[in-house]
Amino acid sequence: MKHLAWATLVELLQERAAATPDALAYSFLGSKLHEHRCTYGELHARALVVAARLRRVVQEDDRVLVCHVPGLDYIAAFFGCLYAGAIAVPVYPPQYYRSFERIRSIIEDARPRAALTSAAILQKLGGEVGAAAGPGLDWIVTEDLAGAEGDGRPADRRPGSIAFLQYTSGSTAEPRGVRLSHANLLDNLQAIQRNFGSHPRSVGCIWLPPYHDMGLIGGILQPLYAGFPVYLMSPIAFVLRPSKWLEAITRFHATISGGPNFAFDLCVARIKPEEMAHFDLRSWEIAFCGAEPIRAATLAAFRQKFAPVGLKPHALHPCYGLAEATLMVTASAPATPPVTEEVDAESLASNVARPAAGRPGRLLVGCGRAIDGTEVRIVNPQTLAICAEGEIGEIWVAGPGVGPGYWGRPAESDETFGARLASGAGPYLRTGDLGYLKHGELFITGRRKDVIIVKGRNYYPQDIEHSVSTSHPGLRPDGAVAFSIDRGDEESLVVMQEVQANRMHCDPGQVIPLIAKATLAACEIAPHDIVLLPKGSLARTSSGKLQRQLMKQRYLAGELAVLYRGKGSP
Repeated sequence: MKHLAWATLVELLQERAAATPDALAYSFLGSKLHEHRCTYGELHARALVVAARLRRVVQEDDRVLVCHVPGLDYIAAFFGCLYAGAIAVPVYPPQYYRSFERIRSIIEDARPRAALTSAAILQKLGGEVGAAAGPGLDWIVTEDLAGAEGDGRPADRRPGSIAFLQYTSGSTAEPRGVRLSHANLLDNLQAIQRNFGSHPRSVGCIWLPPYHDMGLIGGILQPLYAGFPVYLMSPIAFVLRPSKWLEAITRFHATISGGPNFAFDLCVARIKPEEMAHFDLRSWEIAFCGAEPIRAATLAAFRQKFAPVGLKPHALHPCYGLAEATLMVTASAPATPPVTEEVDAESLASNVARPAAGRPGRLLVGCGRAIDGTEVRIVNPQTLAICAEGEIGEIWVAGPGVGPGYWGRPAESDETFGARLASGAGPYLRTGDLGYLKHGELFITGRRKDVIIVKGRNYYPQDIEHSVSTSHPGLRPDGAVAFSIDRGDEESLVVMQEVQANRMHCDPGQVIPLIAKATLAACEIAPHDIVLLPKGSLARTSSGKLQRQLMKQRYLAGELAVLYRGKGSP
């Protein structure tokens, strides 16, 4: 694919600022949807100021930590890194102990030369990351740059230059920094634009965290690429009050917005009928959904609840992607309802997706076809042969959006980004995700590392978890984790579940048998151990994905604050 006129993101922002300096680029919405606006010209000027300060301490391709809360300061800091010729390293600002751990691990991995942050965050960090950072890390408070002048010289970068390190969510391993070049980003942004049909008259509304692929690339860089304004919200504001998201879509007539599966579930569960009286969702053309397994029941419930306030039947737009491939790999066709298929649950355990045909089934949601220039293969992870249509295997990807590898991890990069088929064809990116193709449509079935294998049969944890978390109203929705453990002579199933904040409505004597029954219904396996945990106990990534392997480690190490446990099997 050829790009419009830009070799790098630096050129892209420069051209927007030169051609339409007064056009709205970003508006960050406060608690009452009050706007803090930034034009292309203002963003360009702010990025120049940040770049001028960075040049005092960094050289080309030095890494720079970007540690800001969501907002315009974060965006200016990110582009300031690019303007300085540095490699941006976005990180979540510290909120609790484990976020300090993540920042430390990223600093140890990326070895940044400088860090851009705010005075409040720097004070909060204190000495928590000092040992990992070492004496060579220059912390720059961006508020101190107010009133400073830029030098007017953005860096002259090349398409193959690394723009930033996109740290993986860590759902199955420690976070790793994916190297993404300007060419990777521009190719993926162009493919997204073509799939979404976005144009300068489009309007975005995004609450997603700007520290990983969907929030940063889909929510911040895609509007810049296509030349349309985007209204940004705090992720915390959305979680505390999901109605704010749909209020913003209504007020600003947004045409493009979306999020992971849990966001749509949250709206269905938490938005009250009286809050819907002021919604008007007729402008919403692309309601993209991705980042975690997409449930047909979630899409159906969301469509049913919000159709009366203008949600179009075809607006819901399932997608699939991952950090290693920049962002998007497959996407549904615009203006068409999501594709679903009911498959035989028994056949899934044997790695084949056959139509249910009246037998107990599982309704799967298609994530669309491969985007422009991208190749998707389903590969048997043992034989490395291409799977037949309908046969479940590992998803392998090739295309211009696939990054060159992980930062400072050559062996892992070769294994993940340099895979070859038994025929020698490649290289391909091994995603670690499982799925199958049918008539070109990609269906996701789970994560390879998370598959539960008991008595030679494969079971997908998300099916068990959904059954468990919906078995009693005192349990937290989407608050279950299932995995298998080695008991010497056999693999056994363990289920952990968070309870609602009000534990009075969660009698263990009643709940444990219900969980055991729900597990049996989902996979015909009685759990060896059922563990009830306080709300907020499950480890999640920055994008909300469950960290099943980490929870398994904590279980085996006895590190859990257990409320109650019981046996589901002898």
